[in-house]
Amino acid sequence: MTNVLIQKERLPQIGFWGCFWALLAVCSYFLIHNAWWIIGDEAIVVSHTGMDIPFSPTGFDVMPSEGRLYPFAYNLYNVLLLFGSGYISPQAHYILQAIALIVYAFFFALIGINILKDKPAIWKYSITFCLVAIAVVRVLPEFITCYTGAWIIFMFLPVFLYCAVRFEETERWGFGIIALLTINYITYCYETVCTIPFAMGVCSLLFNYKHLSRNKKIFNVLLIVGVLIFLGIWIFAILPQATHFYSHKEEASHLINALKIFIAQKIYWLAAIALIYRVVQIISKKSAYCFYDSLLLASFACFLGTAILKLNFTYYYNIGSLVALVAVLYFAKENLKPYWVCILFVALTLFYGRKYPSVISKAQKDRVTSQTQITQLAETSKTTPIYWFAPYFEDQEVLWADVRNCQRGRLETIMHWYMQNDEVTIVEKEEFDSALKGVWLFPSENEKLFPDMEQPTDIGEKVLDTGGVKGYLVQ
Repeated sequence: MTNVLIQKERLPQIGFWGCFWALLAVCSYFLIHNAWWIIGDEAIVVSHTGMDIPFSPTGFDVMPSEGRLYPFAYNLYNVLLLFGSGYISPQAHYILQAIALIVYAFFFALIGINILKDKPAIWKYSITFCLVAIAVVRVLPEFITCYTGAWIIFMFLPVFLYCAVRFEETERWGFGIIALLTINYITYCYETVCTIPFAMGVCSLLFNYKHLSRNKKIFNVLLIVGVLIFLGIWIFAILPQATHFYSHKEEASHLINALKIFIAQKIYWLAAIALIYRVVQIISKKSAYCFYDSLLLASFACFLGTAILKLNFTYYYNIGSLVALVAVLYFAKENLKPYWVCILFVALTLFYGRKYPSVISKAQKDRVTSQTQITQLAETSKTTPIYWFAPYFEDQEVLWADVRNCQRGRLETIMHWYMQNDEVTIVEKEEFDSALKGVWLFPSENEKLFPDMEQPTDIGEKVLDTGGVKGYLVQ
């Protein structure tokens, strides 16, 4: 009888870890396969660790003129400099991100197993695998590109959540210290992260103060203090230098913008249902306020911070939705039969997983295309003049100057890395004759940052005639 019970527990566990490592192996393979720089914001990474230059917390990436404070957003890339020197390959960068993805998924697995620890093994491991799969496919685009430090946030966020959960259960300061260190680190990676520890600390002290132990009160106070220090640095060191804030093109009102984000994030639909249900339960005194209520409220605080600043990029509002996902799992487990929880999470897995093949396919195609373009361009530049044309409109010169300089900088940076020659430059030319011999690069119709390669045929002459471009020579 004992052996039968052991097998009932062990078989789902073995199956779970087998599927877990299979999923991570596939994801890691495609993170590293055909690894290459894509001309765009990846130039930030190429110009630093790609060229053996460490990121600095006080360097270019703080961007105080835009009111930004994210000094640690890229700093983990500096780990690569410990294992080599000179030009660090894109393969090395993506290996680092693959390792980070494994850490991210592993701690989500621990969170799921811990929350479902009192459930039968078959349900515990089935639901946990769905949790991991949802968490992985939600952030895979941020791990499969090399232009933001979002992967650093995603790697540490489940570490914080797991250690915070374990501290809530055990009050062991080992968990508490790791939780505080990780959440404070990622607070300095993207500003909206600060809403999570602040909301958790304030809500716990405000709604559950009488039921908190001394250690838990200290922990929540430290969460708040960490955010106040961050805000103090922003107010006194960054705000006086700011000339404008969070450049974006979203013209909708804050309410409409928030609704758009809410509609796009299906996890928040479930979180909203859970929040309404919990409010009713607590007001009717059918249930007491708990730690996971703070997580739920923190996820909405992050959502509101993202909506107010109109940072409408997936990796910004994924931060709050991952916190919401953990809270949704807990309240679903508490209020539904295990098979209903499993059905719910299987449905979420299928919904988010449907995009997995297209995300992988697009990333692979972009990498191969970029490598082909850069290789051709580099080889051609050795023997043939290359003329590059960037957007130019006299009545919008201020706007397009930023775009043009950014595109030029990215193209130069990637060429520097590929040719291992930092003397490659792109200089502005006053006059261009359509009869000039060479390769002409024009802005592409699909607005890719790397322009399509065109010869000075009818298309080239037509673009020149419009006066909508400014010419440069790659040399």
